[in-house]
Amino acid sequence: MTLQIAEISEGFDLSRMKPGFSDPIMDAQAVFRKVLESISYPGRIIQLKADIDYPEPLNMSSAAVFLALADFSTPVWTDSFGSSETSSWLKFHCCADIVGNPHESLFSVITDIESMPDLSSFNYGTDQKPELSTTLIIQVSGLGWKNGRKITGPGIQRPLSLNIEGLPEKFWVQRKVMENVFPKGLDIFFTCGDSLVALPRTTSVIDKVGEKN
Repeated sequence: MTLQIAEISEGFDLSRMKPGFSDPIMDAQAVFRKVLESISYPGRIIQLKADIDYPEPLNMSSAAVFLALADFSTPVWTDSFGSSETSSWLKFHCCADIVGNPHESLFSVITDIESMPDLSSFNYGTDQKPELSTTLIIQVSGLGWKNGRKITGPGIQRPLSLNIEGLPEKFWVQRKVMENVFPKGLDIFFTCGDSLVALPRTTSVIDKVGEKN
């Protein structure tokens, strides 16, 4: 064991640590490409394929996105602090600091949308440095297009419907308000099982399909 690995491993029970990607380099690259695709085409439901072992309550897509994007320079906040296994897994595999305040995070994951903090609890970045905002991953019960919200913006040829199952109405109200502070804001990923869809800050939510403006 090298000195660097020994330093990272110190304080962790490696006998119980889930290993993450089976092929860390190839799997991370494959997931990263899929994440870029989802950002380039907001509203497109992307299927992730990765052999990965992860702790609950994370789902496969959330775990894969974290392993592909987070590192020692990205403080992480999660609502599953009650699971020491989850916090240890994120810290071990990403070398990231786990913070107690969502506003201090560059990556956050919501595993329980019923207790999700207001969007204003996260870091929107600044006008000069919008890249310092939180990237938010929200686990939901389903992703689809029927009877959803109409979205438009870069990467969307024509307004399309996006249905995120289980999100409270207040989320959409807060997301609409957030559009007024662009270029500040949050880039959001919704995950469900092995599926991923992006709602970046550049995307506008028009209304609910079937309703008039």
